[in-house]
Amino acid sequence: MKIISFLFFIIYLNKCFSYEYLSTTSSSECKQYVSSISEVNPFESNAKVQIVGEFCLYNTTGVQISMTLSGSNIIYSCDDPTIDPLSQIISCTINFGLDKNQSTTFNFNQFNTVFIKTPIPIPDDSDSDSSSSGSSSTLSISPVRVLGSNTYLYTNQSCPGKCKDHGVCSIGSTCLCNEGYASFDCSHKITNDALSLPVGIDYSTFAMVTRNDIFNIKLQSVLTSSSSSSSSSTYQQQDIIDSNIIDKNETSNGLSFSTIVNENSWLNTIKYMANYSKNSNSTLNKFINYHGAYLPISSVSSQILIEPTINTQYLLNNGNGNGTTFEMILQIENSNNDMYSVSWEISDTNNSILFNNKKTNSLILFSLSDIYCFNQSIVPNHAHLRLLSNDEILKLLNHSSTDTTSTESTYSVDSVYLSIVIPQQQQQLNNSTGTYQVQFAINAYNYSTLKFPEWAIALIIVGAVASFAFVLFILVLIIRKKRQLKNLSVNNSEENNNHHHHHHNNKNNDESKPLLH
Repeated sequence: MKIISFLFFIIYLNKCFSYEYLSTTSSSECKQYVSSISEVNPFESNAKVQIVGEFCLYNTTGVQISMTLSGSNIIYSCDDPTIDPLSQIISCTINFGLDKNQSTTFNFNQFNTVFIKTPIPIPDDSDSDSSSSGSSSTLSISPVRVLGSNTYLYTNQSCPGKCKDHGVCSIGSTCLCNEGYASFDCSHKITNDALSLPVGIDYSTFAMVTRNDIFNIKLQSVLTSSSSSSSSSTYQQQDIIDSNIIDKNETSNGLSFSTIVNENSWLNTIKYMANYSKNSNSTLNKFINYHGAYLPISSVSSQILIEPTINTQYLLNNGNGNGTTFEMILQIENSNNDMYSVSWEISDTNNSILFNNKKTNSLILFSLSDIYCFNQSIVPNHAHLRLLSNDEILKLLNHSSTDTTSTESTYSVDSVYLSIVIPQQQQQLNNSTGTYQVQFAINAYNYSTLKFPEWAIALIIVGAVASFAFVLFILVLIIRKKRQLKNLSVNNSEENNNHHHHHHNNKNNDESKPLLH
């Protein structure tokens, strides 16, 4: 027993010595830094945060952590911190308390400073005087620099109002639908039909297949203008045609191509990849994360990546202080039916659009990542979707409403044209050449032709059962009544027979009596 107690005492001393040694050696040798901070959803209460770096800590006893947003005096406390002493990853919980008085537009911010208060002063890897940052009076260090840039998106846009009916609000205010429902607000009931995998039609077109429709989707052209208005006179367009495609790749799993056009053109190269994924039913209604934008994927999805390389020195509006707007024009047509019976719905954020063919009970959902990249860095702007009118299409395809020459090759009245609008800022245009990266997802669904809501169906069933029971009850009453009448008729007949027989006997008796004299 004494030996066991002695061993426990040695272990306790060793633990204390190890902590003291780590702390003292850290104070003289270890340098603190933060290399990355995990993405945070500002609408999620008590969001989990992971801070990766070097903290020179054995545990988080007495440690307090807070973070500030770049360019602001807003400080967020990260509560209940824990640390993995080997990987030096701190996990904690942050509650944003998003200010509802902020602008309703999208905004970007980043955590560029992390404050860490520790029981024992530890110097950070900064140029500041470590004695002031780690004074014994505060027993803390601040700030710890964040290496690199971690950008975070927040918005005051909440989930769609109908989301709660058939879904739940998830990461990034994205509506996660219950099984059997789809759309950006989960308002459409769908069937679980097994759909065909999307297929490549040619080297610039692929198809999404439903039960009765084949939707062909093609990147038709790339356009740049000096404003978001299609009526702007300073715009340029580059058609994506097969003659420009030199690097072709088409497989059963997907379609991709790249183009090289005129060296003096503003559009030097473009890569257009459609990656198809056929997932099991267990992955129905899931998300893929693209730089903090969450795109829905179903049992059959197409994930589209567009990467144009644009040389701004050849743009007509190069140097425009208002910046430039690029538009990726997608052409959508239906091989089996026309598009006249197709209606559409667009989300409040303009990054999701649902096409509904009520004639064939088909749905096709476009979901755009509003976050996009320029030279592999996130841009502090937001892409969005818009549908083009016929007049806009003619203008955007470099045709006036009176000039109808050569329109058949580029414009089809049986198609719908969808634009991915990518606003730019002057700082992006200052680089003469840059590659943009835009991603979106496409999902196709079938829905039932049954028009009645569930409560109406239940009411019909209850009514039918009640009607059947009522008819059965009436039949039983009729049968009973008939039996009663029949029994009554039989009884009356027997009584009549008995009465007639009795009268006949009396008559015979009278005739057989002798005459008395």
